[in-house]
Amino acid sequence: MKLKLSRAAYVRCAVTAIAALAAAGCGVKASGSPPSTSSALRAKAAQAAQVKAVFIEAETTYYSLGSPPQSYIRAMTSPGWARRPQVVAASVRAELLDSGKKALARYFTPSLVQRDLTALDNAVHQDANPNVMNLGVGVTNVKFIRVKVTGAIATAEAHVTVRGVTRIRQTNTGPWLTTPGMNIVDDILTLVREPSGRWLVNSYYSNLVPGYGP
Repeated sequence: MKLKLSRAAYVRCAVTAIAALAAAGCGVKASGSPPSTSSALRAKAAQAAQVKAVFIEAETTYYSLGSPPQSYIRAMTSPGWARRPQVVAASVRAELLDSGKKALARYFTPSLVQRDLTALDNAVHQDANPNVMNLGVGVTNVKFIRVKVTGAIATAEAHVTVRGVTRIRQTNTGPWLTTPGMNIVDDILTLVREPSGRWLVNSYYSNLVPGYGP
């Protein structure tokens, strides 16, 4: 007598048979076989997460270059600030240069650090201008568009929201104009992974998202 099994019953029997073979040690596992697809995907996802973290830290560092310390910002935003406007002290500017150089070296390749030192020097130089007050610039949001990791090279693109407040006057006795600003920048970064596993920004391209900036 022949038993007729439905598709569902046949699948259940097959699964039961495979489980029994595995329990008996009859499964086949080649020594030194490549990692499973799921393991490879998990590893790639972990690398992508590292790339995103470095992207955010690098962008935060770059856009805040030369921003004075909170003590200065509090003094220049407290009541009566207009009667005692002040530039950032020379000793503080020296600290900003030193800390900025170290921060750049953490997230950028040496060739990019050399290029970005110009931006750092310009930002700190502005802090000595008696007619310009930098009241803080920083990244407030990062929206990733794409992240691609291929071996030791990665490309990441994101829309980065940058906010800042600046006070400007035409002369030493002129009125101050406050210019709160917000831009959204489309940033594309290429990163390379060092032998230590650390990711560094190797190149970047920036363009304002349509509708923002001049």
